[in-house]
Amino acid sequence: MDSLHQDANSVGHSTSDDLSALAWVHEELKKSLDAAHKALHRCLKDVTSAGLSDMDSMDPAILRSARQQIHQGVGALEMAAVPAGATLLRASEAVVQKFVNRPQSITEDAVRDIEKASFALLDYVSRRLAGKEVSAMALFPQYEALIARVGSVLPRPTDLW
Repeated sequence: MDSLHQDANSVGHSTSDDLSALAWVHEELKKSLDAAHKALHRCLKDVTSAGLSDMDSMDPAILRSARQQIHQGVGALEMAAVPAGATLLRASEAVVQKFVNRPQSITEDAVRDIEKASFALLDYVSRRLAGKEVSAMALFPQYEALIARVGSVLPRPTDLW
């Protein structure tokens, strides 16, 4: 069983097929996350201009779109065998779902945390593509910040393994 499990902390055993899948995922991930960030900023702008009195009339379609973009990233990372990245994006997706359920909960700081997590993930993937050994633990600070925003579970470093 150990021979089938790739250690999340190293990239020394990656095949060229793994890197080509990861390269494809990297480009698609950039596009999806950029679209999600734009949607979140658009919603943040809408929430700010709507004010608290008009919050119930907000259409969460923009937020659903952002969540879908992030969800696609989760699937792509799972396909490319990057479980730590998929776990990080699941946390981002959970935060956006919280916004879908309660649009008034979206804040600039929360959107910034999602963006920081995305940028850390893209850097992690870039380093792996460059053949550098990189630990999944590099993603833990961003993961921890997102999980704190969801508030339902205690983040553990082992979540990223």
